[in-house]
Amino acid sequence: MAILTELPNAQPQAAPIRRGVIEPPLKSKAPYRPWQDDYIKITPHLRRRLQQQFERTGIGSSELMRIAEYPPTGLSVEVINAWKNTQTLSAEAKLFNFTVNLLASLPDKLDSE
Repeated sequence: MAILTELPNAQPQAAPIRRGVIEPPLKSKAPYRPWQDDYIKITPHLRRRLQQQFERTGIGSSELMRIAEYPPTGLSVEVINAWKNTQTLSAEAKLFNFTVNLLASLPDKLDSE
């Protein structure tokens, strides 16, 4: 007696093709995204540190951008203001670090009394 592994006259069924649909991963864990390594969360501590540096130097975002000789691509007055004003909760690490390091390299403001 022969054992049938397939039904006679059965056509193989292909899975339907759904163009433009990305299947979710099988695990419930979010997939790894390499670009996430390039971003940092702007914690209240980091935001205070940035604001303290601006207060210490006595300059604003636009003046800082004028001082920066070669700012990294993507850094702008609007981006810096969004960090300062709690409009964004994350930042590209290289942009944030560049800004804080540039501010740290500047002298204190002169008190005009």
